[in-house]
Amino acid sequence: MPDGMRIVALVAFALVCAERAAPQVSQAPVTVTLTGAVIDSITGEPLRRALVTLNGPEQRFALTDGTGRFQIEKVKTGEYFVIATKPGYFFRPEGQRLNVTAGVEPVTVKLLPTASISGRVLDPAAQPVEGVTLQVLTGQLVDGRRQWFPNQSGETDNDGNYEISNLNPGEYRLKLNQMRVPAFDLPMRHAGRVPTEVYPQQFYPNAADESGAQTIHLAPGARVHADFTVAAVPGFRVSGTVSSATGYANIALEDLTGTAIESVGTQGPRWRLDAVPAGSWKIKATDQAKRQYYAEQSIEVRGADLSNVNLVLQPVSEIPVRITGPDPGSGANFIQIVLNSPNSTHYSNPREGGSSVIETAPPGSYMVSVPGTGSNGCIDTVMSGATDLGRDNLVISSGATHAPIDITLRTDCASLTVNVDSGSNSQATVLLIANNRLLQPFLGGTGGTVHFGNLPPGEYVAYALSSIDDLEYANPEVMRAYPGQSITLAPNQQAELKIGVINRESR
Repeated sequence: MPDGMRIVALVAFALVCAERAAPQVSQAPVTVTLTGAVIDSITGEPLRRALVTLNGPEQRFALTDGTGRFQIEKVKTGEYFVIATKPGYFFRPEGQRLNVTAGVEPVTVKLLPTASISGRVLDPAAQPVEGVTLQVLTGQLVDGRRQWFPNQSGETDNDGNYEISNLNPGEYRLKLNQMRVPAFDLPMRHAGRVPTEVYPQQFYPNAADESGAQTIHLAPGARVHADFTVAAVPGFRVSGTVSSATGYANIALEDLTGTAIESVGTQGPRWRLDAVPAGSWKIKATDQAKRQYYAEQSIEVRGADLSNVNLVLQPVSEIPVRITGPDPGSGANFIQIVLNSPNSTHYSNPREGGSSVIETAPPGSYMVSVPGTGSNGCIDTVMSGATDLGRDNLVISSGATHAPIDITLRTDCASLTVNVDSGSNSQATVLLIANNRLLQPFLGGTGGTVHFGNLPPGEYVAYALSSIDDLEYANPEVMRAYPGQSITLAPNQQAELKIGVINRESR
């Protein structure tokens, strides 16, 4: 190689080596400073010492200052969810979506104040009742039906005052739990010289059971006052035996609406409840072994102790669900059965081969419904032996072997296309309710056009609602307040319907 070319090659090689040896400068990620404020959504008041959390490409935190403002520096750009928390306030858990980019505007996060229920518990002589527990029950929608579940509780102080706070907006019921009158004369009471007394269960305002309870509507920040007057009544001893597969059983005292009053666990065959007021009650026993065992007996306490209440635990029978109709093996067997009672909901569970079974529904009376339709047919009848479950409830008895539930499908199904009035809110939720108690309401989602297929022929009412939040849409009494549009579907009919949107916010 000529000397000139050799020199050029050496210079080029040196330049490449120098480039490789030079430190690589990485480009720093783009960051911005995010500012904002947290305020009370009702009053607009700034909230100090609220915790602000950013969840996204990174997680960052900040506390608001005395003016409710916060600042987070060097935040990586991207999509975030902003969450703010503060005692006495609540915020939707998924957070507020925020796109953090250069020049992002200050963000305002609104928190709703929680509500509370407070009051005083007095006896008939206007003396405070100390140490009694009050329980709030929350109304929650299950398949469009409102059911009541235990929530927070509070206890009266020595002046009979109580407060249950940090409650989210919603519907509640308030219950004063049964309590034995404190036995300051305990030795004499054990000797039987002083009778046992109890403050009985009471639902606000003055109901002995949940059927007479008043619903309390709590708006954000509401402060509801609820007082009780409760009188002590004699309590009597109820005792007996229970057969148990494992040697352990739980004995529960319930009122006739199914509300639990008191329970006791037992080892061995004997059990005892020491403070049962006069009245009509149910004694229920459960024992969890390899499968659920159950016993129930109704009792009357008539001003004296009651003994020899004997409970024989029986296995809770499984109830098979069978499908008959067109080609049941191609998907139709996955139709689900739902059992509804005032205090519980139970669902059939799928089994191998496309069948299903109801496994652990305790004895009781249940309204039967079906969510949706078959994939290649629609519901004709649902029977349990000779009982038409489209007309009568399913009654499950302790220890009995029950007939299978038979679902019969039909092929002459109808369809309905609902067109939401284009001049209204096209994002309304379309709801279709059948005049057939077997069929749960059909939710068609949102949009300008919603199609319902595989519908049994019959009568229906269609609604387009701006919102179904907290709407008990499976309750006919509730839905009577909304003007739906009726339609009767004939076999094999393909119908169309145009409806306007009902604005619930303005009602």
